[in-house]
Amino acid sequence: LDGFDVVAIFYDPFQLHSTMTDLKKEYDEHDIRKLFVSFPQGNQRVRADQAFYDWIVGKKLRHNKDPILREHVLNAVADTSASGFRLANEKTTAKIDAAVAASMSGYGASIRFRPPRPRR
Repeated sequence: LDGFDVVAIFYDPFQLHSTMTDLKKEYDEHDIRKLFVSFPQGNQRVRADQAFYDWIVGKKLRHNKDPILREHVLNAVADTSASGFRLANEKTTAKIDAAVAASMSGYGASIRFRPPRPRR
């Protein structure tokens, strides 16, 4: 993290709890910066993946032409339910990790850093 202007890291607590605990001790021990944000893979992930899809289709999202992100987005397979659209690792043998990370971080940033609603 040194040398980067990191404002938040959104992570799957099931997969990365131990790693994030160690990083938190090093970079934000007292949780002052609220740098490490747990991002469970249930309904919140469905909302994130649906938003990511909507941003792509609505041309509201741009990226730096990173070849890995492009490949992973093109590899992605959707699992659609009444709850919405979800990128499904179990539906493909191809890598989609960068697409999932983009979905989680984009959605996380959109809800964490959006301006407050005006009071009525």
